[in-house]
Amino acid sequence: MRLRLPRWTSTIHGQITAVIFACLIIAFVIGSTLERWVRNEYNAPDLEAMSARISAIASVLAEATAEERKVVLAAANRGGQALSLRPLSYFDDVTTSSPDEPLVQVAIDRLLPPEDWPVPFGGWRTFVDGKRVLAAKVDAHTLVVTELQPDSFLRNDALRFGSNYLVATVTLIMLFSVFAVWAITRPLRRIASSAMKADISVGSAPFEERGSVEIVTLARALNTMQNRISTMVEARTRMLRGISHDLRTP
Repeated sequence: MRLRLPRWTSTIHGQITAVIFACLIIAFVIGSTLERWVRNEYNAPDLEAMSARISAIASVLAEATAEERKVVLAAANRGGQALSLRPLSYFDDVTTSSPDEPLVQVAIDRLLPPEDWPVPFGGWRTFVDGKRVLAAKVDAHTLVVTELQPDSFLRNDALRFGSNYLVATVTLIMLFSVFAVWAITRPLRRIASSAMKADISVGSAPFEERGSVEIVTLARALNTMQNRISTMVEARTRMLRGISHDLRTP
């Protein structure tokens, strides 16, 4: 039993749509697998998760007493977060870049910025004395701050999003390359080769009417044109033969 495809796939527009849908499906399946692998293999900081955690801790510290704040910070730092309380003046000399910042980090932050919520105090790119920090406001005079490691310019959230973006881009390029060869380039080369070999004699159609609707329409139009030219040449030849015969008769 022969598999019949929907009619819309017989046009180049439909085939491009099918390629895009196939790309989305492949990118979703492979991207999800790659995202899990990146999450498990790379212990990179997740700025979004860190900002949410610091904001939650800041909200707890805002309702705690001075002694309770020490207990909360001690409990929070057991996971290696290295949180500390700083006065609001700590951000007086804050900058949005650092001379020691790798260019890779700048590119990742520009191309794959974190989500907009919750935004750390001062924004996502805050540097104090050349060190990148994340902060959340506890009260009118106090901040809770954590310093990022200098070698942790690769962000977990950016790696996950970047892996999906990379898979989608590579898949789209590969599928469109195959599609361009199969549906456009090869049929056009076949038509060009037939045109080089075509003559004006009346015979079988020189252009193979096979492929997408647009390619079949083009080949059919060329076959019709070739047939008209052959018919016109044949009629002219018969006319010249008749005139030649009449001139020889006297």
